[in-house]
Amino acid sequence: MAIKVSDYKDIGLPNIKQHKKDKLKFLIQFKQDGKKVRKVITLKERPNWTLREYKKELMRILAELKNDVEAGYKQNEYMKVDELFELFMQNNPTSESWDKKRKEIYKRYAKDEIGSKRLKDVKPLHIGKIISKMRDKGLSPNTQNKVLVILRPMFEFAIHNKLIKENPVKDIHIKQKDTKKIVINAQEKLKRIYQGIMELYADDPYYRAFFLFALSGRRKSEILQLRWENIDLENNYYWIADAKPNENQRYDLPPLIKEALLELGVKRKGWVFYSFNNPAEHLKKPDRQVDKLKEYLKMPEFSLHYCRHILASALIEKGIPTSIVSGVLGHKNATTINRYVSINYHTSTQKANQEMLEIIEPK
Repeated sequence: MAIKVSDYKDIGLPNIKQHKKDKLKFLIQFKQDGKKVRKVITLKERPNWTLREYKKELMRILAELKNDVEAGYKQNEYMKVDELFELFMQNNPTSESWDKKRKEIYKRYAKDEIGSKRLKDVKPLHIGKIISKMRDKGLSPNTQNKVLVILRPMFEFAIHNKLIKENPVKDIHIKQKDTKKIVINAQEKLKRIYQGIMELYADDPYYRAFFLFALSGRRKSEILQLRWENIDLENNYYWIADAKPNENQRYDLPPLIKEALLELGVKRKGWVFYSFNNPAEHLKKPDRQVDKLKEYLKMPEFSLHYCRHILASALIEKGIPTSIVSGVLGHKNATTINRYVSINYHTSTQKANQEMLEIIEPK
């Protein structure tokens, strides 16, 4: 709605006029760097305040507004969250599957609650309401957290582009249930699994490399989607593309895995773990081999993901700092293990690989 200046009158303050009918409504207007800025504000009625105190508050707001304009904050009073989401998606594309998932999550859980709200009106309580409704429906903490994974970077994008000052999602966290499996005698189990892999797949470098990647902390999806283009055999490292949105994670390539990869003797292009039925696709379900190794090990609890628990537990048993363990497991945020440390994936995996070798092949 256009601002009608004639509805306002002078009150003896520079750049500030008062509405003729609504005494708590004011028009602030000024020029800065050749730009004309206008903003209508409504103050809260405070019975204990005198006119002098109202004027003091208005001058404070005027000074703050001038500072915001000078700092580059855009005075977009009417931008809605839905508009921000579209803008964010356009400027932060990831993989096709993750982009589709982000849209589904936003539409299902956030759109009806905050989509039509103006950016400046969204508060932590509105985000909290979204999470509360999800909790009331019995949705898991993991599902609740997915909403924050979408909203948090979206509002950070708005801050970066000076659309808002604060992220309403910043201090909202989902308390996850402790579902980590406690591994007793992890170093012994790590050694046992390693020996089983080397024995069972002594003549099969494909699955030997596959399970050694799992034993070094990689997720199932990261292994299955690993490409030869993401492995630097000369400099002994590899990286995970799109393991998390907009992030490439580089890891140290241990000699044991490198040796198995070199034994494959295939053209080093495309999927490392390709489908035998269709080499143009990656392996889909390694379940038969997982069951085969589980049976060989006589370890009913064994799974690909269990390898991560065993590795982390074994390293912690050896006194390895949690910052390194977090890097080994590829946590995007150090708070997953320790809120106050930073992560270096390459350095972490170099250190961890040295320690793992001491466990599985002691000198």
